[in-house]
Amino acid sequence: MKRAATVENALCGGDNFLLLRFVAASLVIYGHGPAIAGGYAPVDAFVKLGWREYSGSIAVDLFFIVSGFLVTRSFDLRRHVLDFLRARILRILPAYLVCLGVSAFVIGPAFSMHSVSASLTSIEPYQYVWHNAWLTPDMIWTLADVFRNNPRQATINGSLWTLPVEVTAYTLLALGGLLVLFWRRRSPRLSAASVLIGAIALAVWTGGTPTYPLFALFAGGVLLYVLRSRLRLSVGLCALAVGLWIASSQLPVVPQAVLTGLTLPYVTVFLGFRGLGRLRCLTRPGDVSYGIYLYAWPVQQLVIHATGTRSPAAVVALSGVATYILAFASWRAVERPALRLKRRATLPSARRTIVGSGADLLPEGASSGR
Repeated sequence: MKRAATVENALCGGDNFLLLRFVAASLVIYGHGPAIAGGYAPVDAFVKLGWREYSGSIAVDLFFIVSGFLVTRSFDLRRHVLDFLRARILRILPAYLVCLGVSAFVIGPAFSMHSVSASLTSIEPYQYVWHNAWLTPDMIWTLADVFRNNPRQATINGSLWTLPVEVTAYTLLALGGLLVLFWRRRSPRLSAASVLIGAIALAVWTGGTPTYPLFALFAGGVLLYVLRSRLRLSVGLCALAVGLWIASSQLPVVPQAVLTGLTLPYVTVFLGFRGLGRLRCLTRPGDVSYGIYLYAWPVQQLVIHATGTRSPAAVVALSGVATYILAFASWRAVERPALRLKRRATLPSARRTIVGSGADLLPEGASSGR
């Protein structure tokens, strides 16, 4: 009987991580639509199964799992903490800062109750950009006089709350990398241990907030990459993981987060290498997932403002097309050029490590096959 391939062997071929990120980003549009239109989260299959979350929320989980797995690979290829941090900055900040600027100085003045000149001479848009640029947890979500007639009054972009969480996870991984370099070990295992310990500490510290399950999922992605040489991609293991993941919905919050962090990452990585290859054509134009994440909320607010609709289906359909166009523009004009700077910013010794991998020209959250 042929043995199942390991994750490490699968890394040598193509993968579906770009596709998974695209699907997750699309589900975020679907999940936010009813809430932004003035309703509630959709009662989808997960809610009917007794799950505490719906598919839009689970889409965020997928982002963190894929990020944990592939960002750890990025660190492993570089093995230089400064290069790792530069790569993260180039992936996250350029498109994010552009989005902040567009929100504050284009969308805000155009859809404010005041004139464009009054909006631009106000201190509020400048505070919005300056404060949020630091990616602190206490982000500013609103511009006071924008979208005043929408159900979500003044909220310019409610999706951005997960970015500080992800940046914190990157910091934990970088700290683990410093320990690796200190002990001169050419392995990400100590990094993974540091992330897992940090995730547990943050879970205790943050209590019942929505953040600690995300740290657990990121740590699960890290752990799967660390175990890649021994971990096999098995349909049976995937089915078992799905069963345990569904069963965890009946557990208290903390045990559920732990079990989900051990099962959903395996399902995600399995799908990242198996069974979705025919759908990769959806991502051939480029990696629009980050742009969708950045612009979906403001575009949905624009749709409601422009059409007056309160239909979640109409909001999702109309905003989906417009968001994709903006996301594609972000990819071509901002994200891809920034990614090309990764190689220039990489130290010569690290560049030799990653030469030929294509990692520097790839969007974070995807492997060399994307």
